[in-house]
Amino acid sequence: MSNTSTIRPQPDQQAEAARALRVSALFVAIFGALWAMAFLIAQHLPYIQPGSDIVFSAKMEMLRRGQVLDMSKPVRVLIFGNSKVLAGFNPVSFQREVPEVSAYNCGLPATSEFVKELTALVDRGQIPTHVLITVPWEDPVKRPRSLFHLIRSDRELMDRIFPFRHLLRNLALFLLRSPKFGGIGSYYDHGREVATVMQRGQGYYFIDAQSRFPGNRLPDDFSIMGDGNAVEYRAPATASQSFATLRAIAARYGIKLLVVPYYLRAGERGAPGVNTPMVEALEKYPEFHVLGDEYLLFPNRYFSDTAHLNPEGAEVYTAEIAKLMKDELVAERAQKQETQQATREQATKEGHHAF
Repeated sequence: MSNTSTIRPQPDQQAEAARALRVSALFVAIFGALWAMAFLIAQHLPYIQPGSDIVFSAKMEMLRRGQVLDMSKPVRVLIFGNSKVLAGFNPVSFQREVPEVSAYNCGLPATSEFVKELTALVDRGQIPTHVLITVPWEDPVKRPRSLFHLIRSDRELMDRIFPFRHLLRNLALFLLRSPKFGGIGSYYDHGREVATVMQRGQGYYFIDAQSRFPGNRLPDDFSIMGDGNAVEYRAPATASQSFATLRAIAARYGIKLLVVPYYLRAGERGAPGVNTPMVEALEKYPEFHVLGDEYLLFPNRYFSDTAHLNPEGAEVYTAEIAKLMKDELVAERAQKQETQQATREQATKEGHHAF
């Protein structure tokens, strides 16, 4: 029996490493090409998104780069809120009601955070004289970092890395819905018109997609489970970082921050009256002022769905906000005149003492 052992050839480690690098590079190249293709499709076909996403994207583009205010006007008003404001406040009608004013509706679907958007606007010179606030200014919820959760917002990270991540879903829905709008081309043009209508309306947009009743009106006897006489109030949140940021912006640019009513259906909640805790909490902060009741109650005929006003209702809500704004401007002018008069009287007294 031979003692000679069989010598097996050792694998060429350099060749294996080179092969692994080639495979990895090929994978990265394919992934990069797919990413670039999806990104380009999403960029060049923005109007295959659902209507709410089209409005959101177009509004954010305006808030980040557009001219939303006429800076030559002595009164410049921005109103912030969610989709209720988007569909409820008509700046064009507001400007007819309040003289010498430029206004823009900054309401965004499915969001109530606005401090970041206001900061971006004033930083690039779009400075309002008054900001109307309909939603609380509580700080965004942030998940604490840990060993198993190193980032605070998974959604924000995914939006940054994969801004097209809903592309396949949006494309499928677009193709399924397009026959109802006359085909792919007509439906795409409809999406473009959604953004155009919102921009032409200075941020206002009537949300008709959720309307299910003739004439975009809820029946007079309409109600849903959960309606009742309970009353809810917005919290002052004066200890939040967002509140401190708002105060700093107001002090720097001389902006008046006005808490104004939002709206609900009559029967959805009870009559609230004034939000007394809010008024008392903000009394020590001259930048803030509460106008009117906590919210306004409108009959069903002014609503297109359970949450949003139809165009007729938007006119009514806008008129109510315009009344509050006109009263505020009258009060501000009176206060300014009193201050000027007191200054003149003080100067006169000092002049007499000098002699």
